[in-house]
Order: sequence, then structure tokens, then C-alpha cells
Amino acid sequence: MTNIEIITTAIAFLSLLTVMYQLWNNTRVTKADFIYRLRNDFYSKKSKFIMFFIEYDFIDFKENKEKGKNYDSYFAIDKNKVKSLSEQFKVFETFAEKSDYTIHIQDMDNYVLGYLNDIGEYYKKRIIDFDYIFNSFGYYIVRVSENQAIKDYIKWDRNVKLCINDYKLFDKIADKFKSKNHKCFF
Repeated sequence: MTNIEIITTAIAFLSLLTVMYQLWNNTRVTKADFIYRLRNDFYSKKSKFIMFFIEYDFIDFKENKEKGKNYDSYFAIDKNKVKSLSEQFKVFETFAEKSDYTIHIQDMDNYVLGYLNDIGEYYKKRIIDFDYIFNSFGYYIVRVSENQAIKDYIKWDRNVKLCINDYKLFDKIADKFKSKNHKCFF
């Protein structure tokens, strides 16, 4: 090989490495941007209110057993617990009053459960990494998965087969977080 061929080969190889590095770096930036947008979408006003009621165990699942009325099932917000909130949390009382102390199952799915289940789907398809999910949503996934009203709803939904969502990916990612035993969650 001549010196020119060696130099040309070296330049081509360095160019290839540069392109590979730029693609790798672009992928990282794209994933970070995706997580950033996921977090912003999840932290909507309505999801924050619903998460507050879940986190502090203010909800109970109420099944409508009347035939053909399954979609009328809902989560009842405990009025007594809400009324006992200190002044700094009165905004949650206002939300509860406006919603007649209920959270409809579609709202729970749209703003919390379905969203967290989608995150499990993104993880399964390797769109986002476990560490990204863990750092951004781990706390919420664990808190939601441990709430008795949520457990009752998921069990009910699977039994009546409304097919809103089966939440299996949510369960799977929650179990993975719990098995990690992160001290911030417990």
C-alpha cells in the first residue's frame, strides 16, 4: 500500500468513527428529549390531582354492578379525608368538589394507569432505558401499584374484560422497580 492509500483509508476510517459517534450521541439526545416530553405530559394538572389522591390513599374503587353499566364504575374520593386537609392543600379539596368527589375510570386510565402502562410498553420495545424510567417515573409507578383501590380496579377490569387496558406491562415494570428495592420508594 502506498502512503496515499494509507492516508485515504485512515481518513475514511476516522470519518466513519465520527459519523458513528454523532449517531450514537444523537440517539442519546433523542431519548432524553423523549423522556423530557413524557414527563411534561404526565405532570399535567389533572394527573397531579389524581396522583395526590392515590398517594395519600384518598380513593376507593366503586364498581357499578348493574348489567351494562360497567363504564359507570368510578373511584370515590374520601370526602372526610379531603375535608381534613390543611390550608396548604385546599386546592385538592376544590378539585374534589368540582369532580363531585369522583374520578371516572377513563380519567384514571387516561391520566395515570394507561400512561404508566405505556411507559412499560416503551421499555419492552427498548425505546427508553430502565434507568430513564426509574429516575423519572419509578416513584409514581411503585406508589400507584401499591394502592389498594388501583389493585381492586385492575382486578375488576380484568374480570369484566372491558379491554380498557390489561395493565400487564404496568405490573411488570412495577415489579421490576420493587425488586430493585430502591430506598427512595420505601
